[in-house]
Amino acid sequence: MKTKKDLPELNQGDSNTFFQTEESIFFQEWLASGQPQEQIPISAVCNARCLFCSNRMNPFPIKQNVFRDIEDVKLQLSLGSANYDGVIHMSDSLPGRISEGEAFLHPQFFEIIALVREKYLTNLLQFTTNASMLDEPLVQKLAQFRPVEINISLHSTQPKLWARIFQKTEKPAQISLTSFRLLKKYHIDFTGTIVPLPRICGWDDIEKTFGFLVGEGAKSILLWWPGFSKKTPAGLKKEIECPWEEFEEFVKRMQKKFPEVPIVPQPNLPEPLGLPIKRIINFTLLGNLKTFGGAYHNVLWLASEAAYPEISTMVEQAAKSVSNEHHVFPVKNRENGQSLN
Repeated sequence: MKTKKDLPELNQGDSNTFFQTEESIFFQEWLASGQPQEQIPISAVCNARCLFCSNRMNPFPIKQNVFRDIEDVKLQLSLGSANYDGVIHMSDSLPGRISEGEAFLHPQFFEIIALVREKYLTNLLQFTTNASMLDEPLVQKLAQFRPVEINISLHSTQPKLWARIFQKTEKPAQISLTSFRLLKKYHIDFTGTIVPLPRICGWDDIEKTFGFLVGEGAKSILLWWPGFSKKTPAGLKKEIECPWEEFEEFVKRMQKKFPEVPIVPQPNLPEPLGLPIKRIINFTLLGNLKTFGGAYHNVLWLASEAAYPEISTMVEQAAKSVSNEHHVFPVKNRENGQSLN
């Protein structure tokens, strides 16, 4: 088991808070999210302070600086379906009220994944990381639990820029860049994530980083458009600014240059919204005690200004076959200026 002195320097808040455990917040979030089989997050602790990180800029409170208690993990595993054969994400935490931390920082990391492996013998275990902890001893031990896939956040291959973006020193940047060789050595697959920061790195450097990930064997590459909220300081907003037109052009250029690698842009505006409109409308037909079990007469839908055109069309089409009235209105987003990462 790792002890406090074995862990690298942490950069968020009071270091004493990092070694608290919390039995309920992860489990409660799992229940509130509909008990997704694919999510078993274990850490809300990070060892970086990314310039674009939504935790500091989020208008809503985000739980940070706690590790998940191992007994809480056991409880979720006991309720999970033994027939689930999909990917298990151990870093993601949706819908996003808990910070997505570094799973590898957890003092009982290998004990936890051993428990997960007992339950799910062959499922792919997926982790998201800045790779600053992926030295050879960790990667070698991690390989014992394959199949494993690592999603590595890499926004520049220049150590100085890497350090600036993650707000760390250049030493962990070197560990991160060396990790790709180690993953190949121990037969661990990886995907890449880039948040393009052209005002800091320039598009040429971002393209080199993309090419580096391709050359190292990335299965796919996720491109996150950097975002901000009303809480983002003006100076920082200018640093992380990435005009949408430039982002779109870069995605198209990479798709043309590297057709063999799947590219996942986020947000993907041309992609249709996967909303259960018909299912929601069916619920409105059931009513409640106030309507004596009959349908609600007039249903109000509220949609963001960006999503309004598509949602209003979807609701209009789906509501043609039902007896009650459905009305969609756009609502101005007063909190977020752009999508947060």
